[in-house]
Amino acid sequence: MPFDRAFVEETLAPLLTSSLDGLTKSMPDDCEWVMKERVLRNIEMSDNCMSAPVEYKVQNIVLSQPGDPPCAVIEVRSLGKAKDGKDYDNTHCWVCVFKEQAGTFKMKQVRVYLDSAHLWNTLMDNSGK
Repeated sequence: MPFDRAFVEETLAPLLTSSLDGLTKSMPDDCEWVMKERVLRNIEMSDNCMSAPVEYKVQNIVLSQPGDPPCAVIEVRSLGKAKDGKDYDNTHCWVCVFKEQAGTFKMKQVRVYLDSAHLWNTLMDNSGK
């Protein structure tokens, strides 16, 4: 399969159907997530603070130029309702680096940027509820 928008959308499909956990389970074991470990733990803990699972929506996908190493920059929104009734809306930017292996592309690194303070405040406001 060529490295194009359809390929990236197919790669991200588990995120849209079964959350971040579904995506991470579908990725190669050697894929490196680059973010502060505390932020990753907080994202995993956020399910406990929501009244329903967080819904992820891909807003934009920008691909690297032909001839450059395969890379996709993806804007993702996470939407939900916290247990205290407040709406949760956070925008993430993911920089995903791929490597060709055996005729297909595998995600090798994901750098995630998000409003970690918003996530942290939601966790603190809803812990123990």
